[in-house]
Amino acid sequence: ERAAAERAAADRAARARAVARTANSAVPATNSGAPAAGTSGGGSSDSSDEGGSSDSSDEGGSRDEGGGRGAGAGAPVSGSVACPVGSPRSYSDTYGAPRSGGRRHKGVDILAPMGTPIYAYENGTVTRMNGNRLGGISLYLAGDSGNLYYYTHLSGYVGGLGAGQRVTVGQHIAFNGDTGNARGIPHLHFEVMPGGGGNANPYPYARRACG
Repeated sequence: ERAAAERAAADRAARARAVARTANSAVPATNSGAPAAGTSGGGSSDSSDEGGSSDSSDEGGSRDEGGGRGAGAGAPVSGSVACPVGSPRSYSDTYGAPRSGGRRHKGVDILAPMGTPIYAYENGTVTRMNGNRLGGISLYLAGDSGNLYYYTHLSGYVGGLGAGQRVTVGQHIAFNGDTGNARGIPHLHFEVMPGGGGNANPYPYARRACG
């Protein structure tokens, strides 16, 4: 238990440093433009540092976490994608950054106030809604493009959302939070698995949709 607490403290410290770096070099919170799409190669299929695609969750099913709050307006759509986090937001490229226990960061952390709307990146199907120790409240979206998207540290889902449900690009699906190992630093940890395979750097995907 002591070792686990020390690892959690190390993660929080790393995230705090990331917040400081992002404050100095944050990407503006805009939805304009669509830079070139990110590459879809590379990545590992082992478990994510936030409890991603191949992680065994502590809780399964399609529970409606967070009190079943109602959906708000959808996000602006740029081409066929939408930024997964509402405004205000900030983020930077920390893919591959070291984490405790020899792990590497496999997502992009999009910082935003607690409760900020979380949106479907593209048209697709919600395949799983669950919780796990590292990620907290989480969601998986299988896009029509074949890509799999992992959302975690959520504070809850939009009321009525369930596993197996079709969603449209920009649809409000959840709320930003700090569950799992993100206590005190609300943000969306967002992963992209091209073709449903191994992880790729999600930063270009965020840039394409969020500006």
